[in-house]
Amino acid sequence: MMTQESPEIPGVGRKQDYALGRSSTESKRLSDQHEVLLKAAGGYIPVPLSIECEMLEAILDVGTGNGAWLLGLRQSGIIPNSVELVGVDVSDKMMPSIELGRKFGLNLQVKDLCEPLPSSWNGKFDYIHGRHVFIWIEPYKWLDVMCNLKRALKPGGTLVIMYPGEVPYDHKTEKPLGIDSAPRRLFSAFLQYTASAGLPRQAVASLPKLLLEAGFDSDSIVTTTKRVNLGSAEPDSALRPASAHHLDFLLELMYNRTSSPEDDFPSPGDHVGKQDIQNSMVYEKK
Repeated sequence: MMTQESPEIPGVGRKQDYALGRSSTESKRLSDQHEVLLKAAGGYIPVPLSIECEMLEAILDVGTGNGAWLLGLRQSGIIPNSVELVGVDVSDKMMPSIELGRKFGLNLQVKDLCEPLPSSWNGKFDYIHGRHVFIWIEPYKWLDVMCNLKRALKPGGTLVIMYPGEVPYDHKTEKPLGIDSAPRRLFSAFLQYTASAGLPRQAVASLPKLLLEAGFDSDSIVTTTKRVNLGSAEPDSALRPASAHHLDFLLELMYNRTSSPEDDFPSPGDHVGKQDIQNSMVYEKK
């Protein structure tokens, strides 16, 4: 848990704050990340899940940010136009404009997942989608969040939680990168950086147990692991710029905030050093 005395990531755990900021630059990064993670998941209905889209009535996107996932889902045509799309976040600073939300039939609201959701939402949603939202919530609050989502989920509905892994892989060998490699050091530095703010990535191991405590049936819990290609490791040329942008963000963040000569991270302007990292980066997403 972050304290006032050790604000490694300003604002973590406080309402309306987001560790990475809510600027237009961050919104653009989230849009790029959306495309990369959407491919890794296998689409809006992540593989291997099977959901009868024509039977859906309401979908909730938690930690919706700039609404990229909801907007893309609406425009994809895979769900009926009648499906109610709701997005919540602790701040509206990155949410689409009211006009754009109305145009695409989005109901966007400011909600704190750690607090009870409206009672009118009890048993309402067929599908609740949470991508990279738990990594910015302190683990001691996760059970409260799980219980709130369980209440909002329709009986027989689907809750999807996507959580980034801890280990970068070499995209050519598909083996974990060496501990002393620049990409591995970069990821390790980022994990230490977030853990110091009370956000340990290893906490993901507790998610199945918390789901059970929140009332989910053990037979209904499915865990899968996907690979996310970063930088030049992305084989799809159309996605490669977005993937590179996502990695550049991480590199610049760590260089500016924690880098020391011993880290040997390339500077944001060091294109040769960045290319070395980009050529080998793949990481797990669960």
